[in-house]
Amino acid sequence: HDLTLSFYGADGRALAEVRHTPKSTDEGDAILCALLSLARAQGIVLVESIEPAEIVSVLGRKADAVVSDAAPNTTGIPFADQSRSADRVRSVLFFARETLREGGTFLAKIFEGADSDDVVRELRMSFGQVRRIRPAATRKESFELYLLARGFRGS
Repeated sequence: HDLTLSFYGADGRALAEVRHTPKSTDEGDAILCALLSLARAQGIVLVESIEPAEIVSVLGRKADAVVSDAAPNTTGIPFADQSRSADRVRSVLFFARETLREGGTFLAKIFEGADSDDVVRELRMSFGQVRRIRPAATRKESFELYLLARGFRGS
């Protein structure tokens, strides 16, 4: 199964597209995380204020994947930061339910905590497989992890 990630600017123009055929699911997961980090390092920013219908219109079809590296500004209060992170992921999930094709993939950064368990349960209602991924480069003291959901069941 080919993996394609496309990045679009606010004007709807394609900024970058990467295609790869992973040899395994784990390799595909690692590539998703690496590409997300690369996009961030290159200054590629996805606009949060665009409407789901506009994304589908720009693509000409529903998306293969929705990827979010968004995180709230932290307060230093772990419980509050984790809760705000979960709310951010829920917003992206709402967006994904409107823009993903059936069978699509969702990847989002979240701060680990009680609310992240609730988000995982919500993802399981819409996706066939949900995994927590902690990239090897993540600092040991960090609460960050990624939720990877595959097999979107449709809205």
